[in-house]
Amino acid sequence: PGNQLAANDLIVFATTTSISADYFETEYGLCQNGLLDIVDPDANNAACMGITEATHPRWKPYRETSATFDHIEVTEHWRKLRSKSTGPVGPQSHVVVTNGAVTAELARTLEGYQQQQNLGREFVGGYTAVRIGNMDFVEDDFQLHNVMYTVCVETLFRTPLGGEADYFAEDGSMYQRLADFDGKEWWVREYGQTFSDRRNRHAALTSITLTNVSATDFSPTPNY
Repeated sequence: PGNQLAANDLIVFATTTSISADYFETEYGLCQNGLLDIVDPDANNAACMGITEATHPRWKPYRETSATFDHIEVTEHWRKLRSKSTGPVGPQSHVVVTNGAVTAELARTLEGYQQQQNLGREFVGGYTAVRIGNMDFVEDDFQLHNVMYTVCVETLFRTPLGGEADYFAEDGSMYQRLADFDGKEWWVREYGQTFSDRRNRHAALTSITLTNVSATDFSPTPNY
């Protein structure tokens, strides 16, 4: 009684029917979205929907600080994730997401053990993985330069909010004139939430030291 949802408010996640409870979340921005929130390498999201990692440790992803970042460390990292999650960890269930600098650094440590030409799975959108240490690596240039994410694709779900992707036209036009140029630009907007029903199925190997490569060489460069 007395609690009402705001107009056009969408329920993005709930574990109770009481809208006043901590476990009931609404609004577009309250559901955690993206790898930085789901894997949370810096452990900033200690509580989510009233559930804390201290009281419910099985909810949190497995995080580990890198020491050597070689084939031995990453293999042990995946085995620890398997033990923490009590579930299989392999190319069928998981995918590794890294910045290109992280992949290049690891590839150098594996040079004497295997070749890196083997291709892994192809994902939606045409993304082809490289298989290293029997795990599929997908490179994302906008990821952190010192974190290796191991994500369980079986427990990730994408919920579209606000309809299908479409041209942004909040000001009445989908075009916007470029400053000091005669050209125009436009972009497509899509709003959705990514969530996981088993957070302990993901992992982050953090504080990776790039000894042999430079992170700036793998940073996106604007084409101006």
